[in-house]
Amino acid sequence: MTLPAERKTKKITVRPADFEAELPAIVALINAVEPHDPTTVEKELEHYRADPPECRTQRLVAVDDQGRLLGLAYMTHPFWSPARHYYVWIGVDPAFQGQRA
Repeated sequence: MTLPAERKTKKITVRPADFEAELPAIVALINAVEPHDPTTVEKELEHYRADPPECRTQRLVAVDDQGRLLGLAYMTHPFWSPARHYYVWIGVDPAFQGQRA
């Protein structure tokens, strides 16, 4: 498949999310990936702030050379889960799926 020029990107950077600052873009990405289960900024912020300190969570974003959010990875070990049991969610903006980095 050949993608239009505006979808092509030269460089992708994966870095820790600046969650509160990037939250509107993160919510837009989640809703694009999972339109059957939409979320809101308020709902995601509530979940983020409710995480207890013992809940180990990592959020990573993939951005292109223009600063566009292309993907999100969310990994957590909820405090109620057994040892070595994790929840992982990875989403890529549908407009950028299928591209090779």
